[in-house]
Amino acid sequence: MNSENKKVLLNGEKIAKLDARNLAWKKTRERGEFSYILRDVLIGCVSLWAIHVGYKSYNQHLTLSKISSDSISPLLEGFFVGFITAIWTWNSNENRYQKALSQDFTTDESVTK
Repeated sequence: MNSENKKVLLNGEKIAKLDARNLAWKKTRERGEFSYILRDVLIGCVSLWAIHVGYKSYNQHLTLSKISSDSISPLLEGFFVGFITAIWTWNSNENRYQKALSQDFTTDESVTK
């Protein structure tokens, strides 16, 4: 493979023709797996708690100030869902990224002939 078909990034990885999704994933993965999972877990917890509070206020015709926040089950469910989702998406994105790195990016010979 000739060097014309590859770019060398700052960290030494040789990448050519990465799409925007893989380039965005490269930036995300530099922050680390722990921060990615923590972010998704927090998003899951807050989202499910907000949905729970919103549904409870709508269903029972209560104002938000009258809803007790003692229910911990939406937070635990959000933690679990966020953790599972984060692990799954990390592995999915990492596999796609590694596959893009390992592909042989040569020029399309059918176009050049």
